[in-house]
Amino acid sequence: MKTRTARTTAALDAARRRTGVGILFGSVTLYCNTSDSPAREVEIHVKELVRLLTAELYCPACRRLLTLHLVETREERHVADEPAARLNVIDQLYERQHPGEATPLAALFSVSLDDLIARVLVDGARA
Repeated sequence: MKTRTARTTAALDAARRRTGVGILFGSVTLYCNTSDSPAREVEIHVKELVRLLTAELYCPACRRLLTLHLVETREERHVADEPAARLNVIDQLYERQHPGEATPLAALFSVSLDDLIARVLVDGARA
């Protein structure tokens, strides 16, 4: 059975290989299992220019070893963040046009990227 540090090392090495350059530009999400720690999740934005990130990462609140949740390259993170960013913009535009109303799901999921860009441009021209 692999240790926690061995699993983290393997995940970091796999992400380094996915970048194609052998170093990681991306993010590492970890969590603290300790019941008495005030921290739950720790996210590290990584740029391995001079030195590689160690697999032994500790909680900033309780100083115990963190458990790996996810390692993403910068490109993977960008792809994962894009839908959330799009939903955020749609939600903000709806709020401007309908103050105090909740954004209906149909409004969130029925907008193409071209429509979204057009709405942002029109909204920006009004401001």
